[in-house]
Amino acid sequence: MGWENVATTVAEKIRFGPGVVGKATVGLVATFVVLAVVAWSLASVAGLLVLPLLFIAILAVGTFAWFFRRVMAYAEKNPAQALLEGIELVRWQETALAAKGLPAARESQVISMEPPRQLPGAGNG
Repeated sequence: MGWENVATTVAEKIRFGPGVVGKATVGLVATFVVLAVVAWSLASVAGLLVLPLLFIAILAVGTFAWFFRRVMAYAEKNPAQALLEGIELVRWQETALAAKGLPAARESQVISMEPPRQLPGAGNG
């Protein structure tokens, strides 16, 4: 089994968690990928190309720091929404309502603000 097959097998089994942890992990992995590409490029480049590569590395780290700070601020203000996503959040909210003795929210019906259209060929009478 070659390294390509091992890497593919491992990559298929990686699953990031929902919410803040998963999003921060994806951002961190992306930052590390950028830094790895910059480091690899620095090994083979000389002269004036070093400064743009260092700028890219600093930009990647700064972007991740900004992203992480914003995600943590959101998580502090909205802890349930930050930890859960999708159906997990809906089930948690339904459980919280049931614990309070309130009925679960029904599906909302969308009310159109447009006037009804006449069907083609329909008469007025």
